[in-house]
Amino acid sequence: MRIPLAVWHAAAARMPRILLCVTARWPVPFRADYDAPGEGEMAQMNPATDNSTITAEGYGLTAKILHWAVAGAIVLQFVLANLADDAESRFREFVLLANHKSVGISILALAAVRLGWRLINPPPRRVTMPRWQAIASGISHWSLYALMFLLPITGWLMSSASNVSVSWFNLV
Repeated sequence: MRIPLAVWHAAAARMPRILLCVTARWPVPFRADYDAPGEGEMAQMNPATDNSTITAEGYGLTAKILHWAVAGAIVLQFVLANLADDAESRFREFVLLANHKSVGISILALAAVRLGWRLINPPPRRVTMPRWQAIASGISHWSLYALMFLLPITGWLMSSASNVSVSWFNLV
């Protein structure tokens, strides 16, 4: 399905300077400084030579799998913690928390692999943006990396301080 240019122009007129697609085919280039160019300008935009474009294929399959594996595991952590809070029995709570700890160890391992992969394979070019946004983006990005390491480690330390053993799905 291809979205007509008139739709893009109408959207850009109402919402300037947001991320809008310049084509409806995958991979989709995004522009942060999109100001509804005319059709002639639209046709001349070339993602290969334009500095302000980034395509979805910039990140490799391994980086995408690691990203979504960690994101899914973090969501699972919230679900397991909430289920443990609402558990009817102490045994059920213990089982859920044991799984919560195992998923936390998995997040720690995946985060280490993900960070190593990122250091070996640098990310694609950034979209052009104001300096303050680039700084805020970097701070929030590296803060999330720090949390992916600190939260599992502090959970592990808390369990160890309480003399509760931590195992990885009863295997290690």
